[in-house]
Order: sequence, then structure tokens, then C-alpha cells
Amino acid sequence: LIASDNLSFLEELFKNIKRQDLISRLKQFEEEGEVGAPDNQPDAHEKPIEVICDNVGKDWKMLMRKLDISEVKLERVVAANPYNLREQLHQSLREWQKWKGRDAKVTDLIKALRACKMNLVADNVEQ
Repeated sequence: LIASDNLSFLEELFKNIKRQDLISRLKQFEEEGEVGAPDNQPDAHEKPIEVICDNVGKDWKMLMRKLDISEVKLERVVAANPYNLREQLHQSLREWQKWKGRDAKVTDLIKALRACKMNLVADNVEQ
């Protein structure tokens, strides 16, 4: 009844239980032949954040200030991760993402990196 080339019954079941998310995953499977788990797919900011975390060192606070993160938030991140510079940067970038929401743009990260004279990192993020 359900096969990789006949998914109409499964689609009807998903419609009946009002699971549009599963219907879209099913359509993706039909078009591409496979569906990756959402957790395996990096979001639009994941790669730039990893590049920044890999390449920005002790000047990470200067970068975060250019992104208008408050000193209080920076202090909280440092207190939560006192001995891990990379994690401090990663968490502060996540805070920035949360704070900006949909307005968190990679171009803003690049502008802030360039304002901090971190041009090589900015070039890596652009690639």
C-alpha cells in the first residue's frame, strides 16, 4: 500500500491528522529521493558562526560590542563559560541571533568583523 513510488495513502494520513510538516517532508522525499533530518541541515547562520568561532580569539568581545550586545549579556556568557574562550564567543553569537531574530543577517556579522579589522575572518565567512 505504501511504497517509495506510491505515497498518496501516506499523504492522506498526514492530511487527516493535520501534519503539514510531515507532508512537506514527504514531498521533499518524493522530489529528492531522500530526506535529511532537520538537525543534520545547518541553518543559514551555523556555518558563519563556526567560521567565526574557529578564527576569532581574544578580541571576541570587541566583535560582540560592534554587534550591539550589552556588557551585561557578555558578562553572563563569560560567567557561564569562565575557561572556554570558544564557547564564550559561540554563546554570545547565539545570544545575538536570539536578540535579533529574523534580523540577524550574515552581512551584519561581516560588517562587524570588518569594523574590528578582522578582514580575513570576514573573507572566510563570505565564502
